Amino acid sequence: MTYKDCLDENGQEIISKKAEWLRQVLAEEYGIETEEQLDQALEELEKEWDEIFYPSKEVS
Repeated sequence: MTYKDCLDENGQEIISKKAEWLRQVLAEEYGIETEEQLDQALEELEKEWDEIFYPSKEVS
């Protein structure tokens, strides 16, 4: 499945197809298959963001 499969004949996104495509990308590219794994990855990215853009800020 590619992103183009998420579009109808008028070029509008089909939400259910887009969700399916996003789940596929997360699983194949990042090994994220569950909501818990997604939450953990988001938390890690937020910490990295804070360390990069707010280096003097205490990160818990």
